[in-house]
Amino acid sequence: LWHQAWVKGVEDSKVGLRATLLVRHPNTGQLLVNFDREIGQLIRESKFMMRMDVEVPASARMVLAQEDKFKSYYNQLTHTINMYTHLDNEIAPVTRPLLKAHLAELEMVVAPGMTDLTWTSTNIDMYLKRVHRTIDNLELVVSKVNDMLHHRIDDNLKDAARIIMVDLPKDELVTLEEFAAIQTKHVMEAADVLAIKSEEVRRGCD
Repeated sequence: LWHQAWVKGVEDSKVGLRATLLVRHPNTGQLLVNFDREIGQLIRESKFMMRMDVEVPASARMVLAQEDKFKSYYNQLTHTINMYTHLDNEIAPVTRPLLKAHLAELEMVVAPGMTDLTWTSTNIDMYLKRVHRTIDNLELVVSKVNDMLHHRIDDNLKDAARIIMVDLPKDELVTLEEFAAIQTKHVMEAADVLAIKSEEVRRGCD
């Protein structure tokens, strides 16, 4: 009786293979690998039954024969999600609107894993290659944007903020005319530096 009940449960467990590869967490929106634990349990039970020399239905043996493939896809998808999450975390909020088109393309490439592809699909390898290629391309763009943000923009703004617009004489008495001349010269020099920094910032934003 227990064997008959187990054989009947095999078909119920196989339903998990029709699940999509990926899902999003309903609360956080985080991407997750959508592998049904009952498939893993079915594989373990099938191995146990075979060691006991108990008959294992053909459908269960077929799932067992694909164990390495399922493990490989699970690990590759987990790695892909880690790449996706790391990339998303690298994008500064201020630059996200600039990358809107690139992010939309990535979402479009990832989407079939949440809508069309299941664990029995034959084109999972092609899907993974396309997602990885899209992520790699976007990583290059994000790296360049972050470089401009941090080095061309942030650094120049910090340098500009440190410029002092008043040159106070130290331990020296000067006339009002001399003080005015000193300030005029200093402001002109500071203005030249600010102009250079401003141009660097502008170029970084282009």
